[in-house]
Amino acid sequence: MHSKLDRKRSEKTIFKNLIYYIDCHWDNNLCLKAFAFENHLTSSNLSTIFKKHSGVTITRYIDNKRLEKLKQLKTQTPRVKGFDTAITLGFKSEIQFYRWIKRKTGFTYIDYCKKVGINLLLLFYQYFI
Repeated sequence: MHSKLDRKRSEKTIFKNLIYYIDCHWDNNLCLKAFAFENHLTSSNLSTIFKKHSGVTITRYIDNKRLEKLKQLKTQTPRVKGFDTAITLGFKSEIQFYRWIKRKTGFTYIDYCKKVGINLLLLFYQYFI
């Protein structure tokens, strides 16, 4: 029989492995059900462990990764188009990407970029000059 300490260690190991898995696959081939199955857990148990150790849901964690990557992408490669940005962030379409930004931030894509200091007008002029 497992002790409480063994269970805590096991949960911490599962959490660390899950973070690594998400960090490697957040943008495309993420299958949390398969990860849960491989670790002899249900999706619900996996979500509970994740929230207990991180303080946020798995979805929120992935959304934050996408928002970080968006900021990085737009500052490093400002000329990248909306569709390419959407694909890079793991979305199947540009429309899905724009809706996601609006739902997660409350801002349109352009307004969000302004909010985080990405000057799209400047990027637009750089593209055509």
